Amino acid sequence: MNLSATATIRHGLGPRLQSGLLKVGGLAALVVVWQIVTATLGVPSYILPEPSQLGPGLLQDRNQILDGLRPLLVQSALGFAFGNAFGIVLAALVNRFATVRVTVMPVALAVRSIPIVAITPLITLILGFGLKTTVTVATLITFFPAFINMVRGLAAVDREALQLFRTLDAGELTVFWKLRWPSAMPYFFSALKVTAPAAILGATVAEYIASNSGLGYMIQNASTNFQYRLMWEATIVTTAAVIVAFAVVSWLETMLVRWAPER
Repeated sequence: MNLSATATIRHGLGPRLQSGLLKVGGLAALVVVWQIVTATLGVPSYILPEPSQLGPGLLQDRNQILDGLRPLLVQSALGFAFGNAFGIVLAALVNRFATVRVTVMPVALAVRSIPIVAITPLITLILGFGLKTTVTVATLITFFPAFINMVRGLAAVDREALQLFRTLDAGELTVFWKLRWPSAMPYFFSALKVTAPAAILGATVAEYIASNSGLGYMIQNASTNFQYRLMWEATIVTTAAVIVAFAVVSWLETMLVRWAPER
């Protein structure tokens, strides 16, 4: 096949499809290297099982895995929604009132600086085992990226456009919805691409420490009972959920923010 034909095919695929194929190819290459390394070096399955062992295992344990995946997704979704909502509302208040900025920013930084593994037992003491704790942890880990990105995004307005709105005597709500919010959309989706995976990881950590359901609990329980294959299966599915969450947000960004320049 000549170069012109190759270029035509590549052009016909489109940049998004090319990007998707490259990502899938990268994951496939990782699995192949994983298989070769574990099989060649004879790595014990409890340390790192071969992908050829995990595939049949996932099919065999699919009902158990799905039972753990459902609560994880529910808790992650709730934490994702609450964390982003709190972050957006607080960012809007910080953008509007200087006194709120001075008061809130140190508190937000202090909360962010506490390791999630360290604060989860304290939250468990207050709220108990289960849904409340896992949702709260997912909310906390989601809040800060959403808050910081939206603070930047709401402030990243075109000064001439803002001056025009002021000249037309536009109210603050009009300025927010017609100017600040559209300007903040690229920052908003940048935040979502962090918070969507983070919500799942935060919920998984909370399940590991303070729950009796979900994939995080399954990982902990399988490890304790020397069910290493099940532990790795739950870990793989959790990782897949994180990748899918990121991919969905990225796709939504390409659909909804077509007008935004590359940053």
